[in-house]
Amino acid sequence: MPVGLTPQGCRINVFLMTAAAIRIENEIRGLPLEDQLALHTQILVLIYKDEPQPLDPAFREEILRRIEEIDAGEVQGSDPFEALRRM
Repeated sequence: MPVGLTPQGCRINVFLMTAAAIRIENEIRGLPLEDQLALHTQILVLIYKDEPQPLDPAFREEILRRIEEIDAGEVQGSDPFEALRRM
């Protein structure tokens, strides 16, 4: 099973989701990356009841660059669970 790290990739559905959650996920996948990141931050705030620390701008740019490389097919992601098993 290919592992997707981006909106264009495949997802690993570790958790069973309701039809409503799947619908919302599909809508989120259609949003620009910046909007997806903003929603991610808001969800973390809702879950953990704490404002996350802002990312260093250079680190944020590095993350966005890597996502673009994966989306463009320039590099291939690896299975995060397999990487953890190798550690």
